[in-house]
Parts: sequence; C-alpha cells; structure tokens
Amino acid sequence: MKFLSTVDYIAFHAASRPDHLAILANGQRVTYGALYQDIGKMVAALEPFGLHEGQSAAIETSNFYLHWLILLAFDVLGIATLSYDPAETAYIEETLAAMDLVMCAPGRAPARAGRTHPLDQAWADSIVALPAVPKIVVRATDASSPLRIVKSSGTTGSPKAMVQSRAVFEARLMRAQYHVGYRIDTRYLVAMGFSVQSYHLAATGCLRAGGTCVFENRQPLAVTLSEQVITDTSLLPRMLNNLLDSMPATAPERSGLRIFTIGAPVSKVVHARAAALLGATLFEAYSTNEAGAICRMNTDGTGTIIPGVRVEVVDDADTPVLGEPGHLRVQGDGCISGYLDDPEADRRMFRNGWFYPGDIAVRHDNMTLTIVGRADDLLNVQGIKYNPQALEAKLVEELAVADVCITVIEDARGVANVWIVMALSDNRKITDLEPLLAPLLPPLFGAVKIATVSAIPRTATGKVRRAALNQILRTSRSS
Repeated sequence: MKFLSTVDYIAFHAASRPDHLAILANGQRVTYGALYQDIGKMVAALEPFGLHEGQSAAIETSNFYLHWLILLAFDVLGIATLSYDPAETAYIEETLAAMDLVMCAPGRAPARAGRTHPLDQAWADSIVALPAVPKIVVRATDASSPLRIVKSSGTTGSPKAMVQSRAVFEARLMRAQYHVGYRIDTRYLVAMGFSVQSYHLAATGCLRAGGTCVFENRQPLAVTLSEQVITDTSLLPRMLNNLLDSMPATAPERSGLRIFTIGAPVSKVVHARAAALLGATLFEAYSTNEAGAICRMNTDGTGTIIPGVRVEVVDDADTPVLGEPGHLRVQGDGCISGYLDDPEADRRMFRNGWFYPGDIAVRHDNMTLTIVGRADDLLNVQGIKYNPQALEAKLVEELAVADVCITVIEDARGVANVWIVMALSDNRKITDLEPLLAPLLPPLFGAVKIATVSAIPRTATGKVRRAALNQILRTSRSS
C-alpha cells in the first residue's frame, strides 16, 4: 500500500490556493506556492548527499523553517529523519552516532557523529539561488518504510529511540485529525520545536488540512496568541500554567482558542482558569510516543478510547480485569514494535503483540478507563503502595509553589522516608510553608523530610525523572 506524503498535500494546496499562508516563522511569511517551490529546491540540494531509502538523517532544530524544509525534502527522498534540540545532544549520543547524516549548526557537531553537514547561512543562501522545480517527484515507499525516528523517556526512564514507519505515522495522523479536526482556517501555534514529536505531528496535520502554522519565539506566548489570532496550540502543563500566571485578571479579548495539553493531566482549576483568562477550551489526550493517542480525556478524569486503538487492563498474570486497578496494555496501527538496539527494554515494554506503557489504569467498560498513575511512580510507604500524583497537584495549588514531587528514599538504616521536594516560586520561604504542609499530608506518611530544589527534573514531556531527583537528594545529604 502506498501512502501519500505530506508534500502531495502541499502540492494540492499550492495549486488550488497558492497565496494562502502556510507558515509564519518568526515574521517570515511563506505561502503554499512558495513552500512547494522551497521544498523542490531543498530536494535538489539534498539529492547529492546520496542517501537512499532505509538510511536516516538527524537534523538540529535551531532554525525552524530550514529544519522543516529538510524534513519535508527527506520525506520526498524516502529518508527517515530525527529532530533534535542542541540541549539533547549529550543524552542521545548513541542515537546520533548511528545516523547516516547529522545536520547541525556550525561548530555543534556531536562528538561521536560520523558524517555531518553544517547548517550555515552560506548553504541556506545557495539553496535559495537554485532554479525552481516545476514538479516534485516523490519516491515510492511502502507502508513499512521508516519515516521518523523519535525519542521516548517517559515510559522507560532514559532516552530511547524508535522508528515510526509510514503506516504508523499515517495512523497517528488519522487519530490526531479525529481528535483535533484541523481546517483551512486553522492557525496552529507551534510552541516548541519538532524535537517533541507531538508538535511535528500536529503541525503536519495542520499543513495537510491547508491551515497556517505559526512559530514565534521572539516574544511572550500571550502576545503571539493575541497578535496572530491563534485558533489552536499544544502546551505542556508547565507552559500553560506559566501562560495563565502572565495573564491579567480581566475578561479575555476573544474566545474559541483550543489548547491541547500534552505530557501530563491538568486539574479542573486549570480548566477554569484557561476559560476565564484566555477564553480557551482545554483538550486532553492520554498518549505515548510508542503508541500515539490512546484516549481522549474527559473533565471527570475518565478517558474515552479512540477508535482504532485496542486497550486492556490486566493483572500481574496478564489476565484482563474490569473495575479494578491493573497494568495498561495497548495495540493498534499507531503502535511501534520496539526500540532501536535495546532488546532489554523491548522485553519489558513489548510482549505478545502488546505495548505496556507502565501505567496503572482501571477499565470501566469497553470504551472508558481511568489512568491511576505510573506503575513506577507508586511509592512503597510502610509496605503500602501510594500514588502521589493527585497529592502533588494539590500541593502545587494549595501552597502556590512552582512544582512539587513526593518521593521515598531509604536512609543509612534502610528505613524508607517520605520526602516532599518543592521548587519555590517568588520569594516564598520553606519556614512559611511547613505549617501549611502538614495538614495536607496523609497520616500514612508519618514524619516527612522536606527539601527544596531550583527545579524538579522532568522529561521533555513533563514527567518527573524521579531517579534523577533521588540522586540529587542523596548527593545533597552526603555533602
């Protein structure tokens, strides 16, 4: 089965509506007609590199428009691509070393990378000078051909690379369109670079629908939302909270903004604040990099399973259970089959055709479930399993601090102590918070340890890196 590429859709819009704005990147306006021409030139510039189907290229995300052109051109050529932020380089050295080509800013080539190419201004200018290409010919690839190489850390605890085939990518786009519904009049704000896979998927869906993608990192988010009349965007919870904190306590200028939250759930209080301060409606989906969108989350905390996804909740013996907590497992066309060169992680996460994301859930009926939390976030407190996520969210709201994590660390005597770790906001002092904290904690915790850090270590999608935080606490105790 042959799938259409994103460039096939762009060709249609370029022919039918060539002057419609496709991309607005830091003030650079690119119509669909101009975008199609730029992709053709980029294809001509990349062909001499000699990469063939089955090979891969990693592209640094520093220049948004140039980065996206390269991704689209490699899509035409049948080359799998990885998007990475310069700050990630140290954490994905092995993945970058395995790439057939790494394209990055001058002087930032990864130490272990093989073939590299600098994304300098001279090279970009040489592409602009190339002659226009009347028609882009997309290389034929099949459903199993690699299209994107993406990273995951939330389910495995450390960065893992995985391949999305064309079939997997298309299945996820179909689900995204079902969940989001992009249109010709959509103005989607790309609030982060494509190193976070959700943004690449959403922006691709917007382009295919003929909408406009906006990228702007020169001014505050609130200003961009207003000035560019944004209709849709995706935000991590911490980005959303920072945005809401920056808004005046007045009626919003307009309503209808849709914000798709990613990475972690948000509370009803945040939903209410978004409506009051932004005139926005929040949409949540439970998803993973390995399986894509799994269910649409409802305001009561339940999730409705998206068509095309098969979900079960099983006990420790892998027997399906209903109405009680168990391990979530997923199947579907949007699922990958394993990680790159990590058989141990494959054995843990992929079993008998199912992907196990490591989350605990309760299945209520054929279409509805509740995510209880991460299996590896369950704290063993005095022999009792306790999920801290709801309490962590409550402490952030009640104490008005920037972030909170609850963790358990054994002391030198082997006694497990509960630690409340806070990242303070403004000029708050821990001595002022201690009297407020005690009444909010369950008796199960007993005497707790309290610590402050400048920031809770989290993954790119907002999940707590609990092992890293525990190491920070152990180091501070020993120093």
